[in-house]
Amino acid sequence: MGMIKGFAQVPNNVLWDSNLSLQAKGLWAYIKSKPPNWDFSCARIAQETKEGRKSILKAMKQLEEAGYLHRTKLPSGRVVHKIHPQVYKAPLSYEPPISFQDCREAIQASTGMPDKQAKQSTQELVNLCQEAQIKRSQTALNSWIQHHTQSPI
Repeated sequence: MGMIKGFAQVPNNVLWDSNLSLQAKGLWAYIKSKPPNWDFSCARIAQETKEGRKSILKAMKQLEEAGYLHRTKLPSGRVVHKIHPQVYKAPLSYEPPISFQDCREAIQASTGMPDKQAKQSTQELVNLCQEAQIKRSQTALNSWIQHHTQSPI
């Protein structure tokens, strides 16, 4: 929800996300407290806080895996991070995100795919959720499984 008159607002779905540590939730709030288009990096955040670079990287990875943060590596080698806009929208009802591991296990159990193929399919689901700007949830997983297990007509 961003900055409003000197205050940062954090949506409850970020705070309630059991896949995030308190450190990752705090980092998300810290990033959101910054002006739009603030150029952030682990090194810059480490300089501005008491956290070490490794600690910040770990929190960023959690945010990325949960779908709150997107990382793009530029041809120059520089990494650019963006906060996903779907987090700002207040959900009508809260549905917790589902972990990558839980998605993989559900896909494997539903389709009988070997582990490697299930992992690739789970990554495909994660990418689709990110592109559609939706959270990786049980609903999204169920839709993906239903679509991929239907027999051709």
